[in-house]
Amino acid sequence: MNPDVDINTVTLTVAHVREGGNAGGGAYFFDFSPHPVVLDKHHSWIIFDVSSDTPPELVITHLITSDALGQFGSPVIEPGGRRAKVQVKNTVAYLVQVALLMYNEKTGATIVCDPQVICRPPPPNPWPVGGG
Repeated sequence: MNPDVDINTVTLTVAHVREGGNAGGGAYFFDFSPHPVVLDKHHSWIIFDVSSDTPPELVITHLITSDALGQFGSPVIEPGGRRAKVQVKNTVAYLVQVALLMYNEKTGATIVCDPQVICRPPPPNPWPVGGG
């Protein structure tokens, strides 16, 4: 990746719980850090890393978005399913629905983890130019 590009690393932690979870019919709890994910530079990358606290049998299989404005590139799921990344143009102020689909390799369960992603591009010229 180009060092001049904005990189936003987000950690995803998923745990199996007895009840009261926020995914998988209440059987799983997920948390993103930071949350929400706010992009404030053009051509940003979002990298979702699965935390070491997440059981190894839980892997990312898909990254899906509701992007209807052509802001998101094609997502890449790295081998092993513990990292997903996607580039975002971030040229339009936009709340985008994103879902990371996790798969439990032991049970076959699918867990939908959905962070809030906010595109907030920088203004064209943030400071007035000229004297006065």
